[in-house]
Amino acid sequence: MTGLKGVAIGDGFTHPFSTLAMMGEYAYNFGLLDYQERSKIEQILLNATYQDLNHRWRDLHISFYKIMGTITNGTGGVNVYDITKYHSYPTALLDTYFASADVVAMYGLDPSIRYNKQGANVAEALYEDFMKNEVGLVEKMIIKYNAKLLIYTGQNDLICNTPGTLRWVENLFFADRNTFR
Repeated sequence: MTGLKGVAIGDGFTHPFSTLAMMGEYAYNFGLLDYQERSKIEQILLNATYQDLNHRWRDLHISFYKIMGTITNGTGGVNVYDITKYHSYPTALLDTYFASADVVAMYGLDPSIRYNKQGANVAEALYEDFMKNEVGLVEKMIIKYNAKLLIYTGQNDLICNTPGTLRWVENLFFADRNTFR
């Protein structure tokens, strides 16, 4: 990694537990959940805390889905990528676009591989990795490579919510951390 000047992390699920721990509060503070729904999420978080501390990534991922389900069911189907919307993104348009022979040729894609918004085989292969804390890699880029770092997050994103992102960013360890704060 010689010559690395900087890194940008956009909607990074870098410390999944930090963002997971803030989902219920985030949704509650936006008026998406009532007190009972938030309490239900807090109960799930008790198990999730144990799972995170004991590196039980598969179980933690299940807790993630339980919390997401509680929020989407309690809100009547809010879009978890943009809490101001109550519909899914039109991903079928991308399926059609990337199925076009002209597009496959234009981007030099392998025509034997069909585009899918989130392939089941990839999702299963990365199922446990999804919930792992990768803050150490971010700190390594800052400390070892002196890389500049840009972190941005969508203000309406439930999964990579701003309070959860701030939670791990404010705990980054590097020489100029007090200047950063």
